Amino acid sequence: MSTSLRLHALFATLLGATAVAVGCNGTVAIESDAGANTDGGPRVDGSVLPDGAVPDASLPPRDGGDGGTLPPFDTQVCLTQDETNFLFPKDATLATGLDSLGGYTLQGDSKPTGMTASTHKIGTACASATDPIACTAELDTFNPTAPYWSGCQGFCPPFPAYQARTTMGSKVSVIGKREDVKKAFLPIDRPSEAAAAVQAIHSVGCEPGKNNVLKNGDGSYDVKVLEFQCSQLPGDPSKSVNTTDEIAYRVTQDGTISEVARVRVKEEKNDFGCPVAGRKPMGLEPANENGGSCAGQYFAKMAHLEAASVVAFSHMVDELRAHGAPEALVSRAISAIDDERRHASAIGQLADRHGTRVPEVVTAPARARSLLEMAIENRREGCVRETYGALLAHYQAHASTDVDVKRAMSRIAHDETVHAALSWDLDAWLVSKVDGADLAKLRAAEVEAIRDLAIECAQRFDVETRTIVGLPTPEVALDLFANMRKGLGLAA
Repeated sequence: MSTSLRLHALFATLLGATAVAVGCNGTVAIESDAGANTDGGPRVDGSVLPDGAVPDASLPPRDGGDGGTLPPFDTQVCLTQDETNFLFPKDATLATGLDSLGGYTLQGDSKPTGMTASTHKIGTACASATDPIACTAELDTFNPTAPYWSGCQGFCPPFPAYQARTTMGSKVSVIGKREDVKKAFLPIDRPSEAAAAVQAIHSVGCEPGKNNVLKNGDGSYDVKVLEFQCSQLPGDPSKSVNTTDEIAYRVTQDGTISEVARVRVKEEKNDFGCPVAGRKPMGLEPANENGGSCAGQYFAKMAHLEAASVVAFSHMVDELRAHGAPEALVSRAISAIDDERRHASAIGQLADRHGTRVPEVVTAPARARSLLEMAIENRREGCVRETYGALLAHYQAHASTDVDVKRAMSRIAHDETVHAALSWDLDAWLVSKVDGADLAKLRAAEVEAIRDLAIECAQRFDVETRTIVGLPTPEVALDLFANMRKGLGLAA
């Protein structure tokens, strides 16, 4: 099987192969906040605040706050992937009477077709059952009509999906709603339990070296989360702004969750690009500010990157020939040049339709590079960024609600998958040519590219932009990126 076909197969698996943009009932699925700019939007006069901590006066201040950020938290909780998926921590204390709590993963397409028990569990299943064998059999029985929740709270494939199951004596119960999992470990009396309870309604991040949970004197906990949004400025739809809010959710012992504070810690012009498209050439100058709506800016920056890819592949052709690369690789790079020209034109038309100008591509003069330099750039730009860009294009082709966007992204998704395959085949050739001692440098470049791209994946867009462009929520984007890395053997 060719590299291109293997990537297509992997992407189909990661995306669930069907209906990315719709839920099980056929309606568009969006998270509860819908990316709306409610409490934490730009100032009503439309101005943009400088970077820095600025309190949001629409919510009550926290006691002890300094007016610029939430007060210090005293504990760091970093949920594992299993704890994030199944929404209970491994060190949770079971609710009175329960013998066990375990996570289950459901596979399927438009409906569940199978179930796998996870190793993520607490207690001993059926420990107090009168007939442990019958209890265990019922616990592990797949029921396609049993409730479950999706792995995300926004646009996403319906599967894999998740359930939690409990046993109490001989009784087996299925928990199929995100917000109900916490009932299995009430009362909330541990920082990890509070974080898991909040995870059911909002992604709980873990910033290196920063605490995110605070225990209050009444036994409740406050859990800090970050919310990123791109939204239009009120009264001026030609401008947009990226915002970062710190939010504190209070979790009481009985599991009640409420937002008690929200602080705007950053606002800045939307002058950096989150689109992941094509391959950036060396020395690419950042795109100039171009105005327009969030969706228009996204398309403009994407078209800019596609046009820049024309330059990148042109350089690649010259370098491959200079280093005596196989003609098959050279021919594929030449074909990619024409593809990227078409992509830049198609996405440029979408940007124009949304009133946004595509910035001019400006690069530094090309220079001859060593095979190691080529390998490092290809690992970073091709094996990481371009490959994820291809996966994202497939997602957008399904998730966008705009017919023209769906049509454009469908063609681009195929082409970019072919380009990603070229990157991987080129990587294999370059690795065979560089000194073995240089492999560590390639791995370091890979790790750096993954770190940078993960930051870009975490940006949150307003619901209008997301539906038009077909973007996943940060939670879905990070999950897709993590599973892509796993499927391709990239650094964790």
